Amino acid sequence: KINEGVEMVIKPELIIIISTLGFDSLYKTIDSIMKHKENRNIEILVIGKLKKEMRENLGKNKLIRFFNVHFPEGDLSNKRNLGMKEAKAEIVAHIDDDVVLTSNWFENGLRHFKREKVGSEKNIGIVSGENIGIVSGPGKIPRRGSSFLSGLFGNSLSSLGAGKNVRNRYVGGDKIEIDNEGDKVIGCNMMMKKELVDKVGGFNP
Repeated sequence: KINEGVEMVIKPELIIIISTLGFDSLYKTIDSIMKHKENRNIEILVIGKLKKEMRENLGKNKLIRFFNVHFPEGDLSNKRNLGMKEAKAEIVAHIDDDVVLTSNWFENGLRHFKREKVGSEKNIGIVSGENIGIVSGPGKIPRRGSSFLSGLFGNSLSSLGAGKNVRNRYVGGDKIEIDNEGDKVIGCNMMMKKELVDKVGGFNP
């Protein structure tokens, strides 16, 4: 484990876990986090093998903790489980290393958990957002700012014939019911309660 971060004295509002293969797109992902986090108390866990140059460059950011690991089997799930174990916050986000956050990403995700605390929403466990661009998931068919082609793909994949068991990843709407099939939320863009993941024993490798 390579830890170039600093100890968080106050528990962060949000931990962002990025399970990576060390692609250069990770730079844009980190830049978008820093651009839109405003004054929020967050921590970023980068989990995966990185080139020395990338690790040194990103190591200048004191909000990042590094875990220089690779698992021969179940790599993604095991990286996420390591991140969940290390996370010291009630709410944890998982994003891919090629995701670029929009300006309202933090507010759109965290507001549901805040509303639950005051009783205006119930049973919030996982919040999954939409993608803008060519559809690969998760959650909803892209709308604002998306291209005609991405909408076409989303509508096609939301059908039972094309999407089959994963169709709910592309269905529009504010909420979906999640059962134990594990097929309705894609992990490239989601926030969740840490206690929920702990209760179910983590991600299945």
